This record gives sequence, C-alpha cells and structure tokens, in this order.
Amino acid sequence: MDSRPIPFMIRYLLGELTEAEAATFENEYLSDRRLFDRLSATEAELIDAYIAGELPGDRKARFEEKFLASPGQREKIENARALARKGQRGSSRAMRFVLTGVAAAILIAAVAGYSLVHRAGQKAQPVVRVPVIAAFTLIPGQERGTSKEQTLDIPAAAEIVRLDLQMDRPVSGNLDAVLETAGGRKIQTNSSLPSTGTAVSINVPAAKLPSGVYILTVSAAQTIVEEFSFRVSAPRNR
Repeated sequence: MDSRPIPFMIRYLLGELTEAEAATFENEYLSDRRLFDRLSATEAELIDAYIAGELPGDRKARFEEKFLASPGQREKIENARALARKGQRGSSRAMRFVLTGVAAAILIAAVAGYSLVHRAGQKAQPVVRVPVIAAFTLIPGQERGTSKEQTLDIPAAAEIVRLDLQMDRPVSGNLDAVLETAGGRKIQTNSSLPSTGTAVSINVPAAKLPSGVYILTVSAAQTIVEEFSFRVSAPRNR
C-alpha cells in the first residue's frame, strides 16, 4: 500500500494519530518499502520546514515535543541544519502548502530513499534519507530467564530494529509473525512474510521495544513453525 497522503504522514510524524491508526500505519510502512521511503522523504521535508521557521505555531510545538525528545531525531535535525548552512537543503513549496492547510496540488519526489528539496533559485539537491537500523539475528530454543536467553542491546539512536529469524528447518510459502511481551501483550503482527529457506526478517519500530522480555511466534497456515524469545537489556533513552 503506497497510497497514504502526505498530510496523514505528517500527522503520524507529529504524534497526532490515534494509537490504533498509528499501529495500522506502522504495519503498512514496515512491509512496504515504497511507503517507507515516502515517509522518510516527508520527515525530511518536515525537518526542513522546522529549520526554516515555516511551521505554524501549533505544529511547531508538536514537532518540538516529538522530535527534540529523541536523541536520534535531534541528530537528524542537527545534520539537516548543517546541510542547510551549506546551501544543500531546504524546505519545498509543496510542504509549506501542506503545513499551512492551503488546498494545493502536492508533489514530492521520493524514489529509493531520495528526497529532492530546494529553495527558489537554487538547484535541487538529492538528500539521502536512511533510517537508523539496528539488526539482530535470533535463533530458536533460547530458554527464558537463563544465561542462554538472547539479549538485545538496542542503541539509543536506533529508529528501526530488524530481527533476522533463523529457523531450524526450511519453510516454504508465506509466514505470519506475532511479537508479544512475555506477559502476552501484543506488540506487532506481520502477515504474509516471504521466507527464504530457513530465514525470515521483520522490522519493528525501536520505540516499541523498551526493556523487557519478548516472544516472537512464527506460523504458517495457523500452525506454529518456530518461537523466539529475547530480552531487551536496558531502558532506552528516547
């Protein structure tokens, strides 16, 4: 699904969606690379608008509440400021239309992680938007509450946690994965995941993984194929 409008994505980035809406959208963009790229491009434009002082008061307050509280997001803002000082980055007219609520045709070019942004009179510059990803390999059979339990030390700057699941035996067809806390609270569900023999991967927003123990169950045709247990080691400063 690559059909979410830019105003919707801005509301997500600013924390203005309901919990259910945000969870649905996260499942969508984590399984759709094109949508993920568009979200990254929209975030880049939003940061540029903030740096240029173009956000309306209410949106500016929401942006600062959401972005300045995260070390990873603060780093993005500082990087964008550095590029702006070099004249390599700026807020697009399209984003200004969206943020001020003006009805206008919106065009933002976002292809394979590139966002074309410019100021009037300046040549457009490609800006690479790469999310901070922490990748971990999980193996089955790890006993909970023992020294064998796998522990993930997620960096504070990470935005996405990629879990590469190594299964004991090859599995063909599409798989479903359900991530829950040890207490049974569902964190995320991924459906129709393609498997490559004994491996399958899922992406989880890092903010969904505070300190604690988690269970990840992989199934095919409603039959459990593998179960993974892991612990996130310490509270994350996000």
